[in-house]
Amino acid sequence: MSIRGIFPIGIGTDICQISRIYRNLSSATGPRFIHRILTQKELQEPRTSTLLQCILKYDEKQQHQHEHQHEKRHADSSPYTPKDPAILKAAEFMAGRFAAKEAVMKAFGFRKIFFGDVDITYEHRLPSPGNHGEEIKEEGGEESITGSSHPDEKEGDDSNKGSPPIAVVKGDGMHRDAYARLSISHDGDYAVAMCLAYFNDAKA
Repeated sequence: MSIRGIFPIGIGTDICQISRIYRNLSSATGPRFIHRILTQKELQEPRTSTLLQCILKYDEKQQHQHEHQHEKRHADSSPYTPKDPAILKAAEFMAGRFAAKEAVMKAFGFRKIFFGDVDITYEHRLPSPGNHGEEIKEEGGEESITGSSHPDEKEGDDSNKGSPPIAVVKGDGMHRDAYARLSISHDGDYAVAMCLAYFNDAKA
């Protein structure tokens, strides 16, 4: 019997250093890193695209110039080194997403999953039976969660309060689409995430 038949639950956790992501986003490879981690669906979210525009607005030449102008500031990996506030917020967000997707990969260890196979959304935005498979959009096109000043949660809006982040793992020839609960937290220079998945049958 498969271990999944005995314990039909998958657990994954991961931790990511925010200053490491900050240095990555501050380099010429920043936009490429974002596109490698986030799906097009995630990038099309208005709040996400706004948060990351400080990175994505640069072409490769501009990124090299930006990197050269700030190379001394970015050399120190200490979280207490003065940093560009916009890039720091983007780094906090991306560190959370990176850790969350790594946690998903560990929870679904029996599958070969890549970053592009995982969409992160919120529970209240999942399609309902009468919604014909369409993800629910917030009025104004933004997602929000209260209770934290970190960029995975929008301040000053209670519309998403109590709605936890959810990972949607794309199906393939052997597996159907799967859903898993996520918990994402930030503290100091680190983002940590945990994923809990339930495998309800052999094709989970």
